Amino acid sequence: MNARIGPSTRKPLTMTSTKPIAMQLSEAILAEELDRLIHSAMLRIEQQGFHVQELSASPSQVAHAQRVLDQMIEGLRQLRLQRAQFV
Repeated sequence: MNARIGPSTRKPLTMTSTKPIAMQLSEAILAEELDRLIHSAMLRIEQQGFHVQELSASPSQVAHAQRVLDQMIEGLRQLRLQRAQFV
């Protein structure tokens, strides 16, 4: 899970776009924030996966932790869908 977040992921703002610079800037900021959220979600999902593996003794705790993990994965999927709008 080595998502690279930083200057190399930014698209340059150009005057050749049909969008005003302010709109390009807003989209760039939103895209960067979504990248940060996706990266954080991936780290939390990884931690939750370890947590699920550690709870093998209690079936009810495992089931709860797995539900939480499933919700986190769905949230990550939604973030990725939102991020795809800014490509």
